Amino acid sequence: MADETRGRSGARLWLAVLVGACYLLTASGHTQVIDVEEQLSAAASMRAGRAPVIYVPVVKGQDFSATAGRNGRGFAAHDLGYSLLLLPLTLIPGTVRTVHDGEVCWPRDSRGCMHVVDAAYPTARLEAVASILPPILGTLLVLVFVDLLLTLGFDERTACITGLLLAFASIVWVYSHISFDATATGLFLLSAASALARYERSTERRWLVAGGAALAAAIIVRSDTLVLVPTMSILVAVHVWNERKRVGSALRTAAAWGLPILVGPAVNAGYNWFRFGGPSNNGNLSSPLLAPVTPVLTGLVGQILSPGKGMLFTTPLLLLALMGWPRFIRSHRLLAYTVGATSVVCLVTHAVLFDWSGDVAWGSRHTVQITAFCLLPLAYVVRDVLRRRADRVVEVALIVLAVAGLLIQLTGVLIDYESINEGLTTSVMNDMGSSQSWLGAQALGRALTGGQVYPRVGTALAGRTVTAPVDLWWARPQGGSPGAYLSLLVAVALASLGVFAALRLRAALRTPARTAARHADGYERQDRPAPV
Repeated sequence: MADETRGRSGARLWLAVLVGACYLLTASGHTQVIDVEEQLSAAASMRAGRAPVIYVPVVKGQDFSATAGRNGRGFAAHDLGYSLLLLPLTLIPGTVRTVHDGEVCWPRDSRGCMHVVDAAYPTARLEAVASILPPILGTLLVLVFVDLLLTLGFDERTACITGLLLAFASIVWVYSHISFDATATGLFLLSAASALARYERSTERRWLVAGGAALAAAIIVRSDTLVLVPTMSILVAVHVWNERKRVGSALRTAAAWGLPILVGPAVNAGYNWFRFGGPSNNGNLSSPLLAPVTPVLTGLVGQILSPGKGMLFTTPLLLLALMGWPRFIRSHRLLAYTVGATSVVCLVTHAVLFDWSGDVAWGSRHTVQITAFCLLPLAYVVRDVLRRRADRVVEVALIVLAVAGLLIQLTGVLIDYESINEGLTTSVMNDMGSSQSWLGAQALGRALTGGQVYPRVGTALAGRTVTAPVDLWWARPQGGSPGAYLSLLVAVALASLGVFAALRLRAALRTPARTAARHADGYERQDRPAPV
């Protein structure tokens, strides 16, 4: 039993090393999205001990410009959470530049220069370093997913293999390459669900406090997560109802869950008031992208079924996960209703928006935060396959969909998704028909034969173009500088570490399986009647 316990703990350790090494190896090395560029600027300002003001001109209609706030200062029209996650990276020397009294110029002609006093803003180094945050968050998400499966009673082998499928055959991998806040939101939502599962198993209220704090963190990262609080509270509400005859106990249970959650909207309200003078104004109230003008059925079809943005096309294993939902509901009814209803509300809430897909992004960005929820029941199918209890058709389907999902993610990980805009007559935003994985494969083919041009590599380097075979930090040419050789050396080290971790993970997962098989065989021999 001691050997089996060591094998299980070792399996999770090597799983973390494997996923972390692969995610860091496939990091982009730059920020692809304007949202994060603005959040980086806010983090840099906080690092310098100033208010989270961003020092770019307030230009109406510009992609990257400050939003006019109180006292004429410019702020990022985004919530505070992701800037707080980026803040530790600003401690690295050379990532923040301060100007006490002078001109700050941007490479884009439309922005020009502006005179600033006592300003702080991110450098190109910070934009490069910031690309390691999504891999870290993605690795943590996979680990929390595996821990949740273990809490639900799955064996270590099933949990780790299902975690690997989430890590490399789902859209989570792409968003561990792209610098969006969707991965952080998904991590905190999944952490809240994991805490709820632990509470249901132990009835210890400390897990409710942890879960409420995780949900509050998700709200601080994205304020629209607030609409998910009622469905995320289903499990707690039922427990409170069951304790209704013991009023004090019911109130303590409700407070343990609800009070930490209140921190989220309180922080957002204070931040909004500080920036724009109102607790509910985060700078996006008048954005046409958030107008509820899309028919709900159109948005749902786009998010779930469309070849261009649908979840089933970006993460094909979701098809097989549907088979596990009945057993998930039978085994863990309250948690299944909680995560299932949360997923539905998330889809419906964003389906009615003009920007139901999450703007120009890979797949439907707003579905990333619920992908892990939707893949939880896949563990039942994986367990049946591992125990040879599944039909041959199911075994083949699992392999085929896993391989398909892996190849689809590679087209999003190896290529900057913005490069697939070339040659399209319309933007990839809300595009239901153009398969991004196919367009990404075409861009990858062009890159491997002649190099792919990446025109955007962050605010500090805006206006420059980079030609590289793939959109990975170690593949970008640096003119034969020592930094280029160091990058390749680190990449080789990460690749070697990933291979080593994969071998150790395989050995760790096989040891408990063999032990269990020997025990089962022994029980069979004991139960077998003695020969006459």
